[in-house]
Amino acid sequence: LELINFKDTVKIQNMSLEDRLTSVYNYKNEGDILYKNNKLKDASYKYNQALDYLFEEDEDPEKMIIINNLCNIYENLSHWNECLKFCKSALQLTQEDTTQYLYKIAKSYYYLKNYDNCINICNKILYKDKKLNTELNELFTKALSFKTFENENEKNMYNIMFNTPHDTH
Repeated sequence: LELINFKDTVKIQNMSLEDRLTSVYNYKNEGDILYKNNKLKDASYKYNQALDYLFEEDEDPEKMIIINNLCNIYENLSHWNECLKFCKSALQLTQEDTTQYLYKIAKSYYYLKNYDNCINICNKILYKDKKLNTELNELFTKALSFKTFENENEKNMYNIMFNTPHDTH
């Protein structure tokens, strides 16, 4: 199976830009139809196939649309690692409104139980936008609460480990 994947990669690298873009648009259009019909897993598969035909240096406007749709799909499917990956990709490609991607990154970290990163991203959004919306406030508050709970559990565990008298007999 990996060898086939390798052959496909070599085949794509040997294609002209025009042929690659034709494949991108075909897969993207199929993904768009599936996305509109709420067939999210199938749409994600088509969008990922479209991205296979775009190289890192390719600056096609469809690239950002595909990545944005993948961010939304993986958020809706609660596939937080994938959501995180594509939101980070989106941030690298855009200089425009990054707040939506930062929020989804914070949300992904929250559901991945990485509360420190979630809190840091929430703070970054607050520093940048200077306003606290309800969803961000809720996420920030829950992450702080869980982080405090984690810290208390660790503190109690270390107290038990290091402050309990040990039987030396």
